[in-house]
Amino acid sequence: MVTHERTQRITFRVADLACSVIAFTAAYKILLPARSLLLQLVPSYFAESGVREALADIPGIPELSWIFVVAALAMGLTVEYGNDSRLLSARSYGNIISLQLAATSIAAVVIGTIVYAFSVPPYSRLFVASHLAWLFVLTAGYRVILKSIAMHYHAARDARRRILIAGRPDGIRAFLSMMAGQKTDIPYEIRGCLIDDKAAPSSPLDIPILGDVNSLGDLLIHDPIDEVIVVLPNGDSPWLAAALQACDYFRVTVHLVHESLMHVKLVDLTAFIDAQPCASIMLMPEEEFSSYQLLKRLIDVVVSSLALFVLSPLMLLIAIAIKITTPYLPVFYKWHVVGYRGRRFTGYKFTTMVKDADQRKEALAALNEMSGPVFKIQNDPRVTPLGRFLRKYSLNELPQLWSVLVGDMSLVGPRPAGPHELVRYAPWHKRKLSVRPGITCFWQVRGRNLISNFDDWVKMDLEYIEKRSILTDMAILVQTVSAVVRGTGS
Repeated sequence: MVTHERTQRITFRVADLACSVIAFTAAYKILLPARSLLLQLVPSYFAESGVREALADIPGIPELSWIFVVAALAMGLTVEYGNDSRLLSARSYGNIISLQLAATSIAAVVIGTIVYAFSVPPYSRLFVASHLAWLFVLTAGYRVILKSIAMHYHAARDARRRILIAGRPDGIRAFLSMMAGQKTDIPYEIRGCLIDDKAAPSSPLDIPILGDVNSLGDLLIHDPIDEVIVVLPNGDSPWLAAALQACDYFRVTVHLVHESLMHVKLVDLTAFIDAQPCASIMLMPEEEFSSYQLLKRLIDVVVSSLALFVLSPLMLLIAIAIKITTPYLPVFYKWHVVGYRGRRFTGYKFTTMVKDADQRKEALAALNEMSGPVFKIQNDPRVTPLGRFLRKYSLNELPQLWSVLVGDMSLVGPRPAGPHELVRYAPWHKRKLSVRPGITCFWQVRGRNLISNFDDWVKMDLEYIEKRSILTDMAILVQTVSAVVRGTGS
């Protein structure tokens, strides 16, 4: 299995190579104006040093390509052995900047040695200085930006953590008492608890009792939960294995806290909380804080914001066309769905159906071409003429880019579930909600119009969950663009 560090290492090497290309291009583009500016600002220096003649001609790219190769190799080797593969969350801003500065300096020394040893013409010195300056700013810059985004992402995630406690009533009561005396900078919300005793607790608990521990699987979907704290009893706990398997299947972080920790009276030793809501053994999905999640979110933000900006004239024309052809309909259809870990949100699509489309669904149930909880008709009579065109080229989906930008959705991921669909999901279907939903996924690019079995659709979503990576996301996005252009995305 690929580790987080290896994933980040590969990602950074590719990104550094891209930065080298950008830095080389930028340095070459400004070489002529930079030369002219220097000759005007300090003409005496260049006249005395004899550099004026050497700067007279701009060399071609082939003559400078060795600088690109040497700088890329020197910086690559430096960061490779400079602990650059450590996760950004474990590195300080100073460490990031100093390592890139050291890499740039070593590259400058190597290039300078080559210039001196082989008597390379002086024109290269100006280019080298510009190229290395760009390279430092770009390579250090994107790392600092990713570090900032990671800190913001983790802070935002922690700020909305919803916690569920499972265990015996006495153990839960003791745990809550211990928690009350602890201090933590991480805000959290205890949604309630599940108890493993069928009998009511001897005295009321301070939090809602949401059911028996055996109902954990259903609760993880229908009530958004980020983390489960299991208070392990002193005796046997036959429900524990099923509880851990449910959390594992739905990819929810688990804290294991032994009940004896709350009952032992200590004089000099104190149980304390350090950046967690409890002192515990923590089980969490492998990529919870990985560079993949960070880079995926960065791509979502950049692509969705650029797409909204570039496509805004087209979206305005679509809005006008909807109002002209169907003035009685709203421009946007409010899409009330269930997303990541059961969180409900409202997305938006361009209106493509008549006003009473939802009310007519029951009358058209016999025409449904999809098995399972999803309703789909190839030639749906509820779709307006303009809506049929928008659906053919997936133009009605464009407003979902806003949901991607604000974080409710991702560009790539399983389709979110409608509340009326979710109640009909089989337990294994619900795993698709263990990742952030997306605009497109395997189903959309594998001939969605030809797939009529909902189970096959969900299997593709689960396949994506197992295979997801930046390369997989990029491949799906490219195939989606192809499907949209060909008009097979409806």
